[in-house]
Amino acid sequence: MRLLRMDKHNCLLYAAAMVLDCSVDELIEEIGHDGMDVVWPQLIPPLCFQGHHIQEIIDCFVARGFGLMLVERECFQAPAEDVSPLQTFEHFEERFLHHVEGKEAIMVGRHKQKQCGHAWAWDGERCYDPNGFLAELKEYEVREAWIKTSL
Repeated sequence: MRLLRMDKHNCLLYAAAMVLDCSVDELIEEIGHDGMDVVWPQLIPPLCFQGHHIQEIIDCFVARGFGLMLVERECFQAPAEDVSPLQTFEHFEERFLHHVEGKEAIMVGRHKQKQCGHAWAWDGERCYDPNGFLAELKEYEVREAWIKTSL
């Protein structure tokens, strides 16, 4: 996997480009926008920008013969909104690591030293952060992994 450094606030787009081994410009052309339109002017950057939805990214993967399989780190379930949710797996961390070990993925969560949500690429062993550095998974609070699969 080749590390890319974003020049704007498009971490999901850059993570996808790293996992797909393609250029960011190629994905922008396919999707039809760069995600940098200010649609929430009352919010500060990067929260004010349109960004990209994971469904737009999925379309780029499918066009190349790949899918993205969602694996949540912690899973909860409830039959209704007004009841306390039940944690689905007792050993959720081990389950999550089992699913992502050795597999390329887009990880979503946040860096432990930042407050804002973030996406980065994962090569099965380490994190490729679109801010331009390699990191260990333990440096992040992971919410979910979108694992690259063959169709």
